Amino acid sequence: MAGLISGLARLGALGAEGRRQLQTLTLDQLHSVASYANRAAAITCSRKGANPPWSAELGELAR
Repeated sequence: MAGLISGLARLGALGAEGRRQLQTLTLDQLHSVASYANRAAAITCSRKGANPPWSAELGELAR
């Protein structure tokens, strides 16, 4: 979930000010956010104690 929220934040699609951006996300942008969230989840699950990754470990969100 944190990866999804982080990905949406990187696109400026959170909060009241991001509502318009969220409504107009393209399929490519949605795919990038989902991929980013999936990478975060995979790293989290692979670590002892379910320790989430730092943003630097995930790389950039493709736009």
